[in-house]
Amino acid sequence: AWVQGILARVLFEEGDLVVSHSLTIISLKTNVELDARHAIARSLEWQAPVIAALGDPLKATRIFGRVERLFEEAGIVNERRHRKEYDDDVARVRAILGNDAAFDRAWQEGRDMSLEQAIEMALDPPRTIET
Repeated sequence: AWVQGILARVLFEEGDLVVSHSLTIISLKTNVELDARHAIARSLEWQAPVIAALGDPLKATRIFGRVERLFEEAGIVNERRHRKEYDDDVARVRAILGNDAAFDRAWQEGRDMSLEQAIEMALDPPRTIET
């Protein structure tokens, strides 16, 4: 699951959003089966920017809100290198959404949801923005 998440990240950076999203789903499902909370948090973290890039920044923001709370609950501290990537991803999602009030509202909604709700949301296909 960890390797799938890392590969998903590489593919995301290369612009292959569809395959990246598929790999984040596989990684998340595997980590849920293993009941590995730290790894579930990482899978959700890797999935959020992909979901935003696929056109659903509100969903991505909610997932990030829940990831942040999960990090706090589990006592997970991002090392400096990883924290920069995380902060950059959150900033990217915020920029895609383009509305600070909507971002803050969605972030809090994510923090307030249960982990099971966040996982269920993450496993649903992203809703794309109408063009």
